[in-house]
Amino acid sequence: MRLETVFDVVRETGGVSATAARAKSSNGILVSPHADMPGVAASNLDSEVTEIALGMLYEGVSLLWVQLLDVDDAGHAHGPYSPESMGAARRADENLRQILDAARSEGYSVMALADHGQHTSPEDAHRGVHGTDAPEDLEVPFLWASDSELKSVLG
Repeated sequence: MRLETVFDVVRETGGVSATAARAKSSNGILVSPHADMPGVAASNLDSEVTEIALGMLYEGVSLLWVQLLDVDDAGHAHGPYSPESMGAARRADENLRQILDAARSEGYSVMALADHGQHTSPEDAHRGVHGTDAPEDLEVPFLWASDSELKSVLG
């Protein structure tokens, strides 16, 4: 038995779905094959994912699923509070700002959600881990804004 997906619902209403993801990511491997326009960054860099996302927004897709992973990668490699993670967070903010600006200009509504939190590994303070009931793992930022709310917040 095949289950209906959000991509099926978008198609049934005459819409077009797209993704912007790294090739070696859950979105690139598991989600993108179901989209009408799978955008996969062969470079596995968030900068390319952002470029793909911007292109899809300007194409006029109905649903765009984007996954940025610099923060997750830096946290796992260097710890969630490391200088590398802080730099990754700044880059993610800039990438998200570009995507939100484009979404606003094209009349999209947006939901932005981190996939999980992360805490410092008890065995290695220079690495980040997740998957526990630690507050750092469970507290996940979420933004939901209509196109008019984006216009008032972003200008």
